[in-house]
Amino acid sequence: MTKFCGLENISPGTIIQNGICRLADSNNEFCRTINGKRVTTDKNRDYAFDINFLGPCMVYGVLVDDKNTIPSCLQRIINENNRDYSVNNYGLRAMEFFEQVRIADNINSKLNDKFIFIVSKKENEVLKSMGYNSAISLLELYNSGVLKNYFIDKPAHCNSEANDMIARFIYEKIEKELKTVDSINHTLAIAIPNTKKRNIFGNNRYLNEYLEFLKGLNINTSNNGAILMNCNPFTYGHYKLIDYARKEVNTLIVMVVQEDKSKYSFKDRYEMVKEGCKDFENVVVIPSGKIFGSSMIFPEYFNRSESTDVSLDLSIDQEIFTQYIAPVLNIKKRFVGQEQNDYITREYNKELKRNLPLYGIELIEIPRFRNINGDEISAKTVRRAVEENDDELLEILVPESTLRLIKTRKMK
Repeated sequence: MTKFCGLENISPGTIIQNGICRLADSNNEFCRTINGKRVTTDKNRDYAFDINFLGPCMVYGVLVDDKNTIPSCLQRIINENNRDYSVNNYGLRAMEFFEQVRIADNINSKLNDKFIFIVSKKENEVLKSMGYNSAISLLELYNSGVLKNYFIDKPAHCNSEANDMIARFIYEKIEKELKTVDSINHTLAIAIPNTKKRNIFGNNRYLNEYLEFLKGLNINTSNNGAILMNCNPFTYGHYKLIDYARKEVNTLIVMVVQEDKSKYSFKDRYEMVKEGCKDFENVVVIPSGKIFGSSMIFPEYFNRSESTDVSLDLSIDQEIFTQYIAPVLNIKKRFVGQEQNDYITREYNKELKRNLPLYGIELIEIPRFRNINGDEISAKTVRRAVEENDDELLEILVPESTLRLIKTRKMK
């Protein structure tokens, strides 16, 4: 209890990211936030749709742990009733109304997704004018008196019992609108046709410059594929994945992560991939750009955590790919290597599998390739072999061009 009372001081602050006020990342035993969302617990599978909760401290759950926020309580009720929704907590302490609107406007939503705002009656009129037509009044619940013993200091600061009651009240109001789990058709989530691009991309110089670069490639084939790779360093596993993928498409675009936060610099990694693929006629190797595949929109990849109880917000990453990059390059297939051990990469692949088909892009997940000893090839194993000066092992893990560059760098 003493620790919990200190939560007021260790709960996350806020940051401005792409012009939007968001929660700063936090990872303590009571409150975990990642990519602007407080963690919603009890997400036990992949869900087709989303319920996005927005509001002030009441939504955020200012005086409860992650498991007892209103969104987490609602997630458990969703699970109990076999509804196919992931509940997301975008709550902010002392959140100003129009900040909620800005956050909502920058969430990549799909048909059948839901938005729940906790607002005043006057603010609700503004939401109606913006197309958010349905309203649920909590006054019925508050005036019933059942919550009176569960406020900490004011009606917006509730304990776990009150939050559960509020979540159940909300669920009863929206239950008939929620889709059930469909074990046969996993692609019921249909992307809302975007008549406008999201505000955060409207005048983004880096994205505009990258799109102009992609157009300048003049790739005219129609059935194209893409791979986003870090290649830290480039291994036989990467080589075999590219060799497999290029046979499935007219042109394969290999995008090398441009962010310089790996053991090997972007310049070295890019050179390794270019050299390794020089004999493949239908493979085009390019940088990923300053936004796509960067720490700006996917920080978890570069700041690895062993925790498996976090929600990754990949909406910006996937929107850049599906709505900007793929149309320019006529990409119909995206290839990834199967991942069993690394949580971040595994979850990233799951999200791709869930969302890419909504935009007419097929995700092809390829099992890891093995070396002549039968062991899986990974860049991590290569880096360890480099540190241990195990040249014999390196020879069966990386192409000659990679080995040559590794040795050259070690000599400097």
